[in-house]
Amino acid sequence: MYSTLEYRQESRSGYYRTSAYFLGKLLFDVIPLRAFVAFLYATITYWMIGFKPDFVSYLIYVGNLVLMTWSSAALFVLFGSCADALDKTLPAFGISVSLMLMFSGFIININSIMSWLAWLKYINIIFYSYNTVVANEISGQVFCNPFPDNSTCAIGDDYLDQQGIDFSTRGLWINQIGMACITIGCFTLTYIRLRLLCRLA
Repeated sequence: MYSTLEYRQESRSGYYRTSAYFLGKLLFDVIPLRAFVAFLYATITYWMIGFKPDFVSYLIYVGNLVLMTWSSAALFVLFGSCADALDKTLPAFGISVSLMLMFSGFIININSIMSWLAWLKYINIIFYSYNTVVANEISGQVFCNPFPDNSTCAIGDDYLDQQGIDFSTRGLWINQIGMACITIGCFTLTYIRLRLLCRLA
């Protein structure tokens, strides 16, 4: 979605209704374009990285990446609908991504985050995506030291427990539903914002 200034001018001139503009952008630009790029990226990187050579794990990785891309696009579109120009949107989006990365479990262990900040993980796209990727790859795996003089092994499930990551099928679905809810919520708020802009125009 481009700047709200252009949208307001075109809406005021009666070029289209808010619902037509929103659904057109959503169904023919945001969703298919992001899904295609995410699918292409996932297909190349999954096998290049050397993740589990398992088709179901690959499908989980692809689905997770597509949902994360949609969630991020929805958040960016929401920020874009609240600003007059793109240069005002980018700093706010950059700050939100930095905060999400900080509280995702990737930089700081989720169990060590203070309790009064723990709720941030429930609105964190990267938290849900990171948990899915790590659980998908590490659960059920045993990692052993390749050097013969030190034959220590680590069990993937133990590591996931230490990190506070739910690696069950239920946990996997909770992560996907969390990202889907963020996507739907951001797109709904964007539509409401565009309707308000239309009335203010």
